[in-house]
Amino acid sequence: MESTKENEYRVETLRDVLNRLRAGLTFLEEIASKRVRLNHDGGHAAGGSAPFPLNVTACDLIDAIRAAAADIAQHIGLRFGPSMDAAGLLKGMCRYWCRCMIATIDDGLYWISVMERLNELQRQADRLIDPHEPQRYIGVCPTCRAGLWVPDGTKLNPDEYRLCFACHKSYLVRDVQQAQLARLLLANVVDTDDGIRRTLHSCGLTVGPCTLRLWKTRGVISDLGQDESGRNLYSLSEVLCRLHQTKYPNLLADLT
Repeated sequence: MESTKENEYRVETLRDVLNRLRAGLTFLEEIASKRVRLNHDGGHAAGGSAPFPLNVTACDLIDAIRAAAADIAQHIGLRFGPSMDAAGLLKGMCRYWCRCMIATIDDGLYWISVMERLNELQRQADRLIDPHEPQRYIGVCPTCRAGLWVPDGTKLNPDEYRLCFACHKSYLVRDVQQAQLARLLLANVVDTDDGIRRTLHSCGLTVGPCTLRLWKTRGVISDLGQDESGRNLYSLSEVLCRLHQTKYPNLLADLT
């Protein structure tokens, strides 16, 4: 009887955190995809061909939530299609699968590890949705794929090792920064002047506050339109190519 009550408590606690993650998922998806106005007078944005602005931090978190939910489903023997997204997994687990968990989640150590993982994802979601203290996202842990954050203003040494708070494994800052930069290139990121510079700063690259505007004036790079506040948007890949030519000659070689 005591074991049954303990399992019921675990299921209810798990269902509570899954419901909270599910409730925040809509906001994360809105953060992940930014709506903008693009130019249609030729150049990079002609015909709507410009890359769609993307918040890679939010996309990483959505992927991590989906991976965590999928791991739990696999552990308790539940079937789901490979195309099921994070919202579908969370909805199904909250509505239909929790009764199955009572009989299967009987490993206290496993339950603790699951709750630690989900609570960490919830903290990261809260930080994105309603940030109270300034934090800077630098990438994902190479061991557990959890998001890595540092207090804003922290000076990172690329050759230093830091600790992941999710899995407690150490990581080399340089490896995380280079991996994040490569992922940003693949994501075809578009952002404002300030957003591009903050992103590059998190990856260990410094760009002056007037650099992008100066390059645009000289015709070295082009803006891809404007966001809803009328601020110019730039392609991260185009900025990186220019940095490779001017300031970081080994930049692109380090990413291959």
